[in-house]
Amino acid sequence: MLLGLPDGENELLEGQVRRQLPHRTASEARGSFKRLARQLCELCELCSVSWRRRFIKGSSRFEMEGMVLEQQGSLVQLTVPVPGEIRRAFRNP
Repeated sequence: MLLGLPDGENELLEGQVRRQLPHRTASEARGSFKRLARQLCELCELCSVSWRRRFIKGSSRFEMEGMVLEQQGSLVQLTVPVPGEIRRAFRNP
């Protein structure tokens, strides 16, 4: 889960969770970036947004429903905003 870590800890910083996916090469990172961007879009299809390649053509940044996916060289990073009610649900007792 996005917020789950052992002992109830989490990686929530400033209301956001970041996940990084390192690769050996920028080319591998680009492939992951493209796949993840499409998957995010497909998840958001419930909001009537269909995938279009133009969303990422010539770009290393993709934003959808408050989430930000970025490719920086051989690193791909996903930043997801976490609303207050979700933060409270995962807070340490």
